[in-house]
Amino acid sequence: MAQVKKEDIHVIIINCASSYNLEKTLLTLKSLESRIEDITILDEDHINLQTNNYSLNKPIQRLKLIEEDIGTTLNNHIQKMECDYILFLNNNAFFTSNIVQKMLILNDNHQLLTYKNLIKGEIIESPLLIRTSFLKNNKFFKKYQIPFKEALFSSWLSRIDKKVIKNVDREFVKHSPMGKSQSTSQKNEFISKYQNEAKSYESMPSISIMISNYNMEKYVEVAINSCFLQTQLPQNIFVIDDGSTDNSYENLTNWIVYPEFKLLNTENIGKAKALNKILEYIDTDFVLELDADDWLDPNALEVIKGYLRSLSQSVALLYGNLRLWKQASSQDVRYAGIRKGKPIFDKKDLISYFFPLGPRIYRTSALKSINGFPITEFKNGRMYEDVSVINKLIKEYQLSYRDFTVYNVREHNLSITKKNHSDWSDFLKYLD
Repeated sequence: MAQVKKEDIHVIIINCASSYNLEKTLLTLKSLESRIEDITILDEDHINLQTNNYSLNKPIQRLKLIEEDIGTTLNNHIQKMECDYILFLNNNAFFTSNIVQKMLILNDNHQLLTYKNLIKGEIIESPLLIRTSFLKNNKFFKKYQIPFKEALFSSWLSRIDKKVIKNVDREFVKHSPMGKSQSTSQKNEFISKYQNEAKSYESMPSISIMISNYNMEKYVEVAINSCFLQTQLPQNIFVIDDGSTDNSYENLTNWIVYPEFKLLNTENIGKAKALNKILEYIDTDFVLELDADDWLDPNALEVIKGYLRSLSQSVALLYGNLRLWKQASSQDVRYAGIRKGKPIFDKKDLISYFFPLGPRIYRTSALKSINGFPITEFKNGRMYEDVSVINKLIKEYQLSYRDFTVYNVREHNLSITKKNHSDWSDFLKYLD
């Protein structure tokens, strides 16, 4: 058993809702004072301490966010640390009177200590104590790689080998109440899925993911990372950069270290032509089209495969419901509801559908049999490529709607609203 050392812990406090909660958290650290070297408060909301009644005789520093990015800020800060452990207290967390120092001990087999907390009806596993050396080699995701800041710790935990994690069931960590909202509930439900046990890869039916990116540097890495954080990985993730003029392509090259990731690039030719370039490389039974500004639930492919296994050979496209989020700030999205799908049988059903239809999981052989995404005369196929290809598929195959929700749509300033776009009526003239 490892021995308790003096001043071997650096405390990091994150996301306290008020000065009262911050002081409460600090006060409960008193019982650990002999082990605490110093304390960092992530100065996200600029909360001030009103009193010194917590009487904790330890250095406290305020850490300002780097470009509103919690992950990058923590990564940079941790690289400078020399203490043995880092103790995280997040979301108004505080210790109860049950805490004793011997609980915060890791043996040689474990790298981190976690606890489970009931948050708005969802049980969320959170990191508590982590070896500093381990954190330096296993960095948190950046803000442009996770859908919202609340997913930071859960997404990080999902990629850590369970063998090095020690989970404590004792109720010595509590959380002061936080505000209730529908967005918070939906985020917690989403975050809880990161904890789902990873499934062994099942080859049948095989599935790949394709993404066409154009100037979505702020969002495309969220889409890609959501593919890698699946309980069942896709066989391949194909991304094509369609002549972006921002930093998209440079950021995308960072992912080529993963064998499942395949990166293509082209001059700006439009989404239909770009997706057709990807289609040449697809050899799996199915391919899921993921927009560069959207993302998948962690169990999306597991759920989708469950439906694909019983899908009739006459069906060329499986789709379901969409979960909508409105971009509120650079690091925050607000839940905007579920858009339920409905069955589509013919062209009339298709053009009256409240677009976009999704998620779109195509049978690869069917998609290739119609030569991929049509390049229509309307703007050379640069808009409504999803409507064009479905319209062509529906002439020879069936579509299958199932009531499932694993696809997240981000609504932001660059989004195209299909039905309300001024070009929609003109596009319909070209739809045969």
